[in-house]
Amino acid sequence: ESDGENISMGPFGTTRKLCQEPEGVMEQEAEYLAALETAATYKNDGLTMNMRTADGATVANFRRVLLSTVSGAVTNADDAAIPESYPSGKATIISLGGIEFFAEVPILDENLPDALKAQNAVVILRLRGNEHIGSTAIRWLERYNADLRDGGNLLLLAGIQPNLIEELEKAKVMDAIGRENVFEAQTGLGAAEDAALEAAQSWLSDQSPKQTVDDSG
Repeated sequence: ESDGENISMGPFGTTRKLCQEPEGVMEQEAEYLAALETAATYKNDGLTMNMRTADGATVANFRRVLLSTVSGAVTNADDAAIPESYPSGKATIISLGGIEFFAEVPILDENLPDALKAQNAVVILRLRGNEHIGSTAIRWLERYNADLRDGGNLLLLAGIQPNLIEELEKAKVMDAIGRENVFEAQTGLGAAEDAALEAAQSWLSDQSPKQTVDDSG
């Protein structure tokens, strides 16, 4: 929770998934979450955010980024640069970092793959932390969803805050996207993304050509 430049975080919940690799990753996660709970103040200039303890020690520095993860039916690729096009038959998770990111719609048009060129793909937009995106961004989201649908693709939204859900419902954009394709932010880190990815893989499985057996011979 935040008030002006003051911030209070935690306690955090985590999913039950355990990551075996790389070695020490679970300990690193625990240390990271413990550090965030010591944050007392923050400054956000739209590009970077700095968190400090009550006595002024740096807790963490964040920089707005745009990352993607391309997922197959079983494995996840490492975070990488945004692909030139959405791969057919796979789910691509796009993480939009920064609370004010959606204020810069031209950046989205410039950096995201052309939705009209995608076929049989799932795009998961991870919007964790965005409580409001504004009317211009809502219209962009509506258009991007329509372009993806025209190519037989699916758009999922993950990590959505309740206030943003209300905005989408009031703008009638939720009807176009489908409430079942919007995954609200959850307490556990990555929980909403996991749920969206499971839904994406289920949808892709349903789109796969069904094999038939010829019993004539």
